Amino acid sequence: MFERLKKKWGLKSNWQVGIILMTFSIAGPLTLYIRRPVFELLNITAETSLWIKIPMWVIVITPSHLILVGIIGTLLGQYQFVKYFFGKFFGRFTRRKSTNS
Repeated sequence: MFERLKKKWGLKSNWQVGIILMTFSIAGPLTLYIRRPVFELLNITAETSLWIKIPMWVIVITPSHLILVGIIGTLLGQYQFVKYFFGKFFGRFTRRKSTNS
C-alpha cells in the first residue's frame, strides 16, 4: 500500500507517507474542534435546518481543513507534498478542456 502512495504522491520513503497520513489524521479532528466555536458564533445548533447547516459545513469546514493540512504538513517538513496537494485540489476547479487541433 505504501508503495502505491509513494508512487502516486511522488515520495521517496515510507516515512514521508506516514508523516502525510499523520498530517491528515491530525487535521481532521482539529477541523471539527474549530467547527464548534464557529458554529456557536453563527448560532447554528442541532435544531438548525439542514438547508442552513450543509452550506455552512462547506463554507467553514472545507477551507479550515485545507488550511490545517497546509500548516501541519509544512510544520512536519512536507511542504512539497502540501504544494502538490493544493495544486491538485485547486486544479480541479481551473482546468480547461484541451482542444486537439
